[in-house]
Amino acid sequence: MNPARIFPLAMALAVVAPLAGARIVISTDSGGLWSATTTWNGSVVPDSDDDVVIAGPVQVDGGYRFQNLSVEPAGVLTCAQVASPRLLEIDGSVVNQGVIVDNGTYSLWLEVAGDLFNAGEWSNFKTQPVDVGDRLLSDTSIGGFTTHIEATAGAGGDLVATTPVTFANRVDLAGLRLVLAPGSHLTLAQHSFEGDVAAGGNEIRFEEGSYLIRSTIDDGVLVGPAKASFDVRFTTRVEV
Repeated sequence: MNPARIFPLAMALAVVAPLAGARIVISTDSGGLWSATTTWNGSVVPDSDDDVVIAGPVQVDGGYRFQNLSVEPAGVLTCAQVASPRLLEIDGSVVNQGVIVDNGTYSLWLEVAGDLFNAGEWSNFKTQPVDVGDRLLSDTSIGGFTTHIEATAGAGGDLVATTPVTFANRVDLAGLRLVLAPGSHLTLAQHSFEGDVAAGGNEIRFEEGSYLIRSTIDDGVLVGPAKASFDVRFTTRVEV
């Protein structure tokens, strides 16, 4: 195995324990349709117990479930040219160093039970945290999360930001709470943000076009053109 391809997956596996004996399935550099054996090294299409590494351009052409996902810097994960949603159910974490993108048909959906790490472009139509439990969030990208983040019904726990994070699309955390670790300010670049935030004295930075809705903000510092639609509450302290 190419050592350069081990690093991104190691980031994911360092924060979430993989299944014992989980297989790592790596796409070829030339990629292809997810369902095609020629897309994957060893001619093995990933199954539900596998960890997946995207090394080239891979197009999702159906619904698939697996463990952890790592997108390499040269990797592109998108959907085949279809109008119906294509769903990836990820029981573990996602580490993105490449591109996760929709093809313009609003078709690529990700359901993620574990951590979210973004160091590339993450702009597929919808990313949905699922299940109950605490999870980590980090963002070292240039543009932030430009995917629509919408927690599923029944999702719960803390989403702990360990770095500054930018949301540039609509966010609905439902039963999740966003917790900002020290030094991890939150930037709302566009659209609405719905959910509870334990800001811990960090800044919440508003850019034009962003606003809060149905949110409880604890110990936050509001910066920029802060706007609220309705049912927004502040606890402990708020500084403007």
